[in-house]
Amino acid sequence: MAEDLQDEWWEEYRKKSSAEEDEADKNDNELSKRQKKLKKRKRKIEEVNTTAMSAEDDVKTALIDVAGTVLKEELSGWIESSTIRLDVDQTMTGFLEEHESKEPLCAVSNPVVIVCGAGKRCTDVLRDIQTWSKEKEGNTAKLFAKHFKIVEQVKHLAKGKTSVAVGTPSRIAKLIEDGCLKPKSIVIDFNFRNEKKARLIDDKHVKEQLKELLKIFGDETKRSTVRLLIY
Repeated sequence: MAEDLQDEWWEEYRKKSSAEEDEADKNDNELSKRQKKLKKRKRKIEEVNTTAMSAEDDVKTALIDVAGTVLKEELSGWIESSTIRLDVDQTMTGFLEEHESKEPLCAVSNPVVIVCGAGKRCTDVLRDIQTWSKEKEGNTAKLFAKHFKIVEQVKHLAKGKTSVAVGTPSRIAKLIEDGCLKPKSIVIDFNFRNEKKARLIDDKHVKEQLKELLKIFGDETKRSTVRLLIY
């Protein structure tokens, strides 16, 4: 009797252990699959070429399309005559230096305004151009929403000492419309691609913001005094 009970106990224990092992193997396999997916995804992100550029004609066509049918006639000439980065290895600082040698990009209270797709990109650009911007007579303005209220930005610009500004389309458009931002030149950070390979016009929300910014320059009196450059 005792032996029968012991055999029965052992058989149940063996089955239970086998089931637990099977479940553990299943969990390990699932974990392994998830880890492989994460590694694959990480590898894809690391392989993104953020300097990949669109052809010059494609850039101009894309921006004219962003402007839309209503503004196409007004803005096509301004966009067609814009200066576009052609060297894939050229940094933002190198691009600015090259084109300010031909004609000044900024003046105190009439800044060069760099338009980026997101606050993080704005921060990266500010870091890139830090040495170049310090050589300017005026100050640098951060015109994006993260950590910066529009009231503070208005006060900063009202001092009339800004020569370089970096920001996002919506905030820049708002400040221009309010009359406190009067750019001498606009630089659109068009060819930069984030880790998802997206340019600023590939994000539907940002594209709409850019359209609102371009709409301001549908007014000839505004665009006639502003130089357009596309990085």
